[in-house]
Amino acid sequence: MTNPFLTKPNYIRIYGHRGARGDIVENSISGFRYTFDLGIRAVEFDVVISKDDIPVLFHDYRLNPDLVKDASGNWITDKNMKLVDLTYEEISKYNIESIKPDTKYAKRFKNQQSAKDERIPTLKDFFKLVTEDKYKDVFLNLEIKSTPTQENVTPDPEKMVSLILKDIKEFNLEDRTLITSYDFRILYALKKQNPNVLRGFITLQQGLSITKKNIYENSPWMVKNYPLEELSNDIDICVKTLCNQIPSNLDMVIHLIRNKKIKFNTDYFRMSQDKKVGIYISVVN
Repeated sequence: MTNPFLTKPNYIRIYGHRGARGDIVENSISGFRYTFDLGIRAVEFDVVISKDDIPVLFHDYRLNPDLVKDASGNWITDKNMKLVDLTYEEISKYNIESIKPDTKYAKRFKNQQSAKDERIPTLKDFFKLVTEDKYKDVFLNLEIKSTPTQENVTPDPEKMVSLILKDIKEFNLEDRTLITSYDFRILYALKKQNPNVLRGFITLQQGLSITKKNIYENSPWMVKNYPLEELSNDIDICVKTLCNQIPSNLDMVIHLIRNKKIKFNTDYFRMSQDKKVGIYISVVN
């Protein structure tokens, strides 16, 4: 990986998390365009797979009633509509232009503006945007949504990786993309299929009092079949810190980290030194 955005040392990298969901609906083309036009040169976004094997941008395995309207403009009520059970033609009929009022999500993002008639985009739709001339310097953090704890919410990891790599290759975006996942199976499949694409393992920061010293022990996410040493030395371990544990002001976050008011599980850092694995800390809204 030679992209200077990722390799520049001693540098705070500002990503648009799911675009700019504080201002415009998450994982939407309008939201990403807005983010890039603000001058943000990197974004994180989420990818799942439709019934007809089309990668689409959505954070959840199921359509979210707080975000999604049906073709008639009514908020959906079914909480179990899995995207993997819907063709993209069916998915494209749903509207994601705004947040449902009076929900917990709406209270969290009070200033979010609507994006008229916004639809759930395909990965190709997004790649068409980021290959426009004025956005060709944007770095892409693609999170593949996969879980070992639920059945039948995604295709198998090998298939997911194959479908996504196909789109990445079509748009010649291998050197601008970091593929991340909480699921080690995804990273293992990625290494086998294309070891030249940068891989990132995401983990969630937790208090040491509730976390076992051995972070691999009995975890379905970090199974022993996929040991870290087999994933080579070009993985970033992303330590995510929950938004309700820290203030949203970036200056205050930096101050608290420097003064050790925000503490991180040092197991991750020791492991990274042993395995020569890079770490970046992700603070999300």
